[in-house]
Amino acid sequence: MSGQQRRLLRAQTIVVVLTIILNLILIPRLGLLGAALVASSANVLMNILLLRDVIRILSLKPSLSGYMSLMMPTAGCLLSVVLVRFVSGAHDNLLSVALALILGYFVFLLLLGSLGLDEPERALAMRAWQRLRMASGRAMHLNRA
Repeated sequence: MSGQQRRLLRAQTIVVVLTIILNLILIPRLGLLGAALVASSANVLMNILLLRDVIRILSLKPSLSGYMSLMMPTAGCLLSVVLVRFVSGAHDNLLSVALALILGYFVFLLLLGSLGLDEPERALAMRAWQRLRMASGRAMHLNRA
């Protein structure tokens, strides 16, 4: 143990209390979209609280460029999910939820690949994509045999 348990407990308590309050407000109004917004907000808040502690206690100054590069993909993902919700008119329909998730992930990955990666990360992503394509090609070949 590093002796920082109280800090973590405090951050988790703040996040849990705000999550309960926001769930009580947003779920009756927005349904699954409200739950998703609360869950993602809780994740962001927890990361901010822990980042603040890292900066304060360890005197480390992590680069914010990594965080900022995710802003546009996240905004695009959120916008696509909200659009599916309002275009479909049903926020508790399983089909619209599935469509929103698929579209949201697609938009996030598309924007991340085009805007959010620097050159070394882009090269790593391309190698991973090539390996995935090779593995799926081998699987298709084995299925034909």
